[in-house]
Amino acid sequence: MSTAPSLISEDQEPTNTLALLLPHLALFEGPQLRLLKEHYSQFGNIAHWAPVKGFGRVIIVYATDDEAALAKREGDRLFLDVDLGEDVGRKRGHQRSASQPAHGYVSSCLCLRTCGMT
Repeated sequence: MSTAPSLISEDQEPTNTLALLLPHLALFEGPQLRLLKEHYSQFGNIAHWAPVKGFGRVIIVYATDDEAALAKREGDRLFLDVDLGEDVGRKRGHQRSASQPAHGYVSSCLCLRTCGMT
């Protein structure tokens, strides 16, 4: 019986670039984005910080592969407790349905993930 192949290879080439997946548009607001940048700065020298709101990502380029590996290892699955108030979605023309929570469209505890880019 064979096993399914892994989607993540352990022998991937090192990279100095990470994609931070942001699951809610509220995280692209100024204060939240500054806090995220400050958090990921603790892992090394960020050479380039590029929020790409349309894709729900922030591309982070570190000065070295080792810094990016540390950020991936230590910064992956960062949990944030943020207020995703109704006004966040409404500012962008979305309407909340009766089945959606009053504090936003997703849980107020968000998990951010990073993935290495080649």
